[in-house]
Amino acid sequence: MLGFNNPQEFGLCAQGDIADLVKKDSALDTYPTSRPVGGIDDPNSKLYPFKYKTAVQPKTVRDDRLIALDTFEYLKVSGDVGKAVQNGLVNMGYSGTEPYAWVFTDTYGLINHGIPPASAALRCGDCHQSILRMDLKGDIGYAPKDGLAMLCVQCHGRKENKGFEKLHDLHVTRKKYDCAWCHTFSRPEKGLKAP
Repeated sequence: MLGFNNPQEFGLCAQGDIADLVKKDSALDTYPTSRPVGGIDDPNSKLYPFKYKTAVQPKTVRDDRLIALDTFEYLKVSGDVGKAVQNGLVNMGYSGTEPYAWVFTDTYGLINHGIPPASAALRCGDCHQSILRMDLKGDIGYAPKDGLAMLCVQCHGRKENKGFEKLHDLHVTRKKYDCAWCHTFSRPEKGLKAP
């Protein structure tokens, strides 16, 4: 889903902020927790990708505030959602007995985590030809079982080394040769074959 957003509107909540619910969206019968802002006529707006998500969340009955569940209580201690709501109320400065109700919420979450601009995107060689990001050969076990010169003569005479990407694409993607031909492991789930 795409929507317009004004980059100047992006902000982060500070610790201790209370999430006030806006008016209920009667068309969707939900309480919106975030919406894209801006529009096609706003010169500061840009088009961004969003993920639409719905949830059921507790809110206070008295003042319509979403209750931040105590996720430690729920995920690590008891798994009791009632206790997590009660602790959440206390964490927000309410009494643990504050009345609450479950409501449907929806949000348009901006998809921006871990997505660099295309100019900064990783290339195959960033991981396969260097150990700066991860040591594929040493730590993860993708080392060839022999030097390239010895591996190549298994099938043909010496050839020019065209680089990892081209060699891998030719032998695995196009010819469907099993990994064990060059490495010390096999990937039977891929349906590859011996050359």
